[in-house]
Amino acid sequence: MKIAVLGAGMQGTACAFDAAQNPRVEKLVLADLELEKAQAALSRVRSPKAVAQAVNVQDHGELVRFLEPFDVVVSAVPYFFNYQITQAAIAARTHMVDMGGNTDLVLKQRQLSEEAKAAGVTILPDAGLAPGLANILAVHGIEQMDKTQSVKIRVGGLPQNPKPPMNYQMFFSMHGLINEYVGQSVVLKDGKVSYVETLTDVETVQFREPIGTLEAFHTLGGISTLPWTYEGRIQTMDYKTMRYPGHCAQAKLLNDLGLLSEEPVTVEGGTVSPRDVFAAVVTPRLSFDDNRDRVLIRVVIEGEKVGEAVRLSYEIIDEYDEATGFTAMMRTTAFSVSILAQMMGGGEITARGVVPLETAVPTKAFLDALEQRNIRVWMDTVALEEAHSHC
Repeated sequence: MKIAVLGAGMQGTACAFDAAQNPRVEKLVLADLELEKAQAALSRVRSPKAVAQAVNVQDHGELVRFLEPFDVVVSAVPYFFNYQITQAAIAARTHMVDMGGNTDLVLKQRQLSEEAKAAGVTILPDAGLAPGLANILAVHGIEQMDKTQSVKIRVGGLPQNPKPPMNYQMFFSMHGLINEYVGQSVVLKDGKVSYVETLTDVETVQFREPIGTLEAFHTLGGISTLPWTYEGRIQTMDYKTMRYPGHCAQAKLLNDLGLLSEEPVTVEGGTVSPRDVFAAVVTPRLSFDDNRDRVLIRVVIEGEKVGEAVRLSYEIIDEYDEATGFTAMMRTTAFSVSILAQMMGGGEITARGVVPLETAVPTKAFLDALEQRNIRVWMDTVALEEAHSHC
């Protein structure tokens, strides 16, 4: 199969590395607006079959011509380019998978579903970590139940050695991070799609040492299309991001002060976006030499199985890989999207159109592929009465 990866940043590089390990991948191109950046990234891909190329994703004609020879394209560029990349992939008749993160944009992509179906291609939005891997875990759990009552998804990417002022570190795009913190989160409440403000409803989450106590709060995008898919079938469903305690209050203060807003302001005769300024100023201050991180995922599903009320739990604790130098965030995000790209190119994903992960991905095959990459999924099922006795 032939795979193109758009974006030679951390996630695109790790995605290309993973795809290169598959002997069925005969052609692999890592493309970026800056050719030098893509060429430099090849040293981490470590494969003679991977080549670099300069591509401007904002030039529709150029992008279509670039995509035409490929079976699958992975979008590892900022989420706001994904709609136009979807249009180009459909025109080129090339399957596409992206890391997403913005539900409104995904719903806009979904409007292109009939065009994609007519072109015979699959477009999988929101397919990184969360949304992505975590959502597939939730779907796998729902599939194990005869009836599902509630789904709780909790995900966090954290430095192993947190530093002030926010006990956080940049492991992916600042624009992607800010996107999670503003607007409204989609949930299922009483079986219906509802909305709650981001950076609210803080709860405490406990992990084994040395992780300890974390906080979780509503953020945007992580749940993707799950609420619409399961509306009327599941009573309660929500997604929260996990951070070290105190982070939510800091982020809420920044948001309340307007520093995360895209609304332009005038400064000394010029117009600037507070968000763009914030990203430029803060990114280097949250970037440290110590890249050792961990990704934590906990998905808890309650419902009935064989007439018994049960709680099914999934947990992943993935850490920085000393051997490759890939962060846990790169592994869980980029490897996940790479697995899906390979499943699309290999014919394991057969749905056509712009389709949600939950209706298109064979969950067991996906989890088996994670295991092959040493991303361990811990699963546990207990009777609900027993589970409540331990709360």
